[in-house]
Formats: sequence, C-alpha cells, structure tokens
Amino acid sequence: MWEDSGFERYEGITSEYYTKEIDGEIGAPYRRRLDVKEALDSLKSKYYDLEEVVAELPLDLADNALKRWVARLEYITGPLRNMGIADLKAELQAEYGVVEGARNPLGGSLHY
Repeated sequence: MWEDSGFERYEGITSEYYTKEIDGEIGAPYRRRLDVKEALDSLKSKYYDLEEVVAELPLDLADNALKRWVARLEYITGPLRNMGIADLKAELQAEYGVVEGARNPLGGSLHY
C-alpha cells in the first residue's frame, strides 16, 4: 500500500537537505526578499524607537538627534544606494571572470 501511494518520494528528504539545499530551491528568491524586508523593517523600528525616546526632549535637541541618526544611516548605506545596476554587473563580471562577447546573464562568457 505504501509503495502505491508515492511515499517513496520523501525518502531522500532529510534535515540535511533543508539546511544545505534550500537556497537552490524555487522559494529562495522569495526568502531573499523576506530577508531584505526584515532588514528594512528593523531599521524602521529603530527609527521609531528613537522617535519615542527623543519625544521628551526639547524640540531642537530631538530634531538634532534624529538628523544625526539619519545622517549615519545615509553614510552607511550611501555606497549601496548609489550603486547602479551597471556598477553591480561590472563588479560581478570582475569577481566571476566574465569575458565580454559570449552571452550569459552577466553579458559575457564565464571562465573559471
């Protein structure tokens, strides 16, 4: 009865499969989007926590504290925010040894 029901498909799935192979699965891009959303939500949460803390300060001090936090955030994330797709493509091409000419997602042929 078990053989006829198709349960043999699950024999190869172990906890090791889930930890090592999950990035190659169909859901991996969705997982990355969730990771980005989580990072952004964490930053927003820190900002809102700071707003609550400085709410009791005089307006000019509160404004200064929030401006400082935002300035630090801009400093830290500036290079990433300013990186264009062409910059990222060039960086990946250099890292993976892509040679211009042949066709692949990075615009050349890969040489390992």
